[in-house]
Amino acid sequence: ADDDSRNEIAIALTSISKNFTELTDVLMGLTSPKARAGVVLSIGYLINNEKIIPLMTKFLNDQDPTVRAIAATSLGRLGSLSSRVRFALMEGLKDPNEWVRSSIIAVFRQHGDHSLIKMFISMLANETDENVCQNLVLAIGCLCDSLNTPSALSSIKKWMETSLHEKSQAAGFIALALLKNEKNFQKIYSATLSKSLHH
Repeated sequence: ADDDSRNEIAIALTSISKNFTELTDVLMGLTSPKARAGVVLSIGYLINNEKIIPLMTKFLNDQDPTVRAIAATSLGRLGSLSSRVRFALMEGLKDPNEWVRSSIIAVFRQHGDHSLIKMFISMLANETDENVCQNLVLAIGCLCDSLNTPSALSSIKKWMETSLHEKSQAAGFIALALLKNEKNFQKIYSATLSKSLHH
């Protein structure tokens, strides 16, 4: 069967299968990245329980970045992140593809994983992709506790001074608002507005 047919068959089997391990070889054998992405997306929406973990963690290592990003998002839809899922996602933060990294950061933000705040602040200083930085900034704003607020403010301020991208500035302002430091928020906003008017 061609990939589209195998995709449809795999989704049908998944909806009635009690053993995801049996399907792994069939699903991983799809040669088309588009077909694999379709399978991952469909399974992620159809089945929202821990049965999908072994399959999705395998797809986190797929050769296609779209498949990896969708697998991460699918794992994020689970009610909680088990240690196995968390470990796999942590490894995914090193992925060379920016969409994959952004998807994983969003999962951790949605699950309220405060333990990653220092790592996210550190990542922001070294990350070069604008979209990943936007996701990091929003995660820092959402997850930061009072102990890490000064370093969070400093890292976001530094990043906003170097990035004049409109979406990045919006992400920065949202993060600063979330950090609830109105004085710094107004100061950075004024400085950024002044800088953007001169460019």
